[in-house]
Amino acid sequence: AEEYNGPSLILAYAPCIEFKIAHQDGLGEMITCQKLAVSSGYWPLYRFDPRRELPMQLDQKTLRDDLETYLVTENRFNALRRSNPELFSELKENMRTQVR
Repeated sequence: AEEYNGPSLILAYAPCIEFKIAHQDGLGEMITCQKLAVSSGYWPLYRFDPRRELPMQLDQKTLRDDLETYLVTENRFNALRRSNPELFSELKENMRTQVR
């Protein structure tokens, strides 16, 4: 973004206190959660550079972690898993299909 002579935009995934990170260290685990969000496919990591022949570039091409591994790090997803396991499984499979 700094190198481009023109408007630039950076979209970042940053959990907040409302996400209620399911770790004892809470937001101290933010970087770990961000990496897991990318490696599970929850948050696509890409860049767009209009100067390139192919301007859109996906940086994380292979998913190294299971999507559920990421989802259970946040209590907002755990609440659904506990209250309605069938719906959680259905939505998780839907998300998994979309991110692949």
